[in-house]
Amino acid sequence: MAEAEARGEWAPGAPPLGVLVVDKPRGITSHAAVQEVRRITRIKRVGHVGTLDPAARGVLPLLVGKATRLSRYATGWSKEYRATMRLGEARDTQDLDGEVTFRGDCSRLTEAAVREALARFVGEIEQIPPMYSAKKVGGVPLYKLARKGKEVEREAKRVTVHRLEALAIRPGEPYWEVDFLLACSSGTFVRTICHDVGDLLGCGGCLATLVRTGAGPFTLEDAISLEAVRERWREAGPAGVLRPVADCFAPEQRVVVNSAGHAKLRNGQSITLADVVPPTAEEIPEPALLYTPGGTLLAVARPLGHPVWGFRPTAVLA
Repeated sequence: MAEAEARGEWAPGAPPLGVLVVDKPRGITSHAAVQEVRRITRIKRVGHVGTLDPAARGVLPLLVGKATRLSRYATGWSKEYRATMRLGEARDTQDLDGEVTFRGDCSRLTEAAVREALARFVGEIEQIPPMYSAKKVGGVPLYKLARKGKEVEREAKRVTVHRLEALAIRPGEPYWEVDFLLACSSGTFVRTICHDVGDLLGCGGCLATLVRTGAGPFTLEDAISLEAVRERWREAGPAGVLRPVADCFAPEQRVVVNSAGHAKLRNGQSITLADVVPPTAEEIPEPALLYTPGGTLLAVARPLGHPVWGFRPTAVLA
């Protein structure tokens, strides 16, 4: 393994930066997972990409160190889930943590009707955010208002469901359970899909279990438990747990910069193709990742021109 690969994308002697993909356990908030990583690593600059409900487990990518400056490129990542919905009741939280608000009759349900209902929620749909959510209205999180017994008007939001597929349907009395796969755009409420499917079927519905299996380029296979983070950090330090920022982007977004370009970037200046090794005029998607020949991540930049003639830094990292 090359020295740059062994120590990561940060410069020698500089604070580490990178991506840590956590398998968040059930029962803690995404913020609590971030706090635990801060305690383990003693790095203050840690932020998650996409909130995962306390009752859910699964993929929670964290940006560490100066990599937090790349959060705007990751907040729109699509998500994938494996979940179970309960049909036969609705709850105020739209999951099993809440109070029952409606109980319906599942005796006339059919598997065909359930599959047909799921199909109605594939494509671009509108969702009204649940009251028990971190969505803010007037600067106040909805869940804080809900805990005070208040309900406010919420604007419907358009989201995209790429895939919604039933894996297993288990009829029962008084409830039916449906295991399903979901691939969707960022900001989609899985709980609300369960609630709305139950509403469409006339029997009520809520979310029973939820596992996030994918976020952007990362899957559950990439994620490690908080206990594993603790052990690997103790044994190998940052190189034992941090993935390179490049893993978040396509290979064609990586650009190598020479020493003259490095000097310009340190001063926040744009660079031209003369500062790139080797010079290239190919189309490069935004953002471009600018590296030294040794593998240190210098900056994130906006490609200039068609074809590209230069790069303007949007975040200087080294």
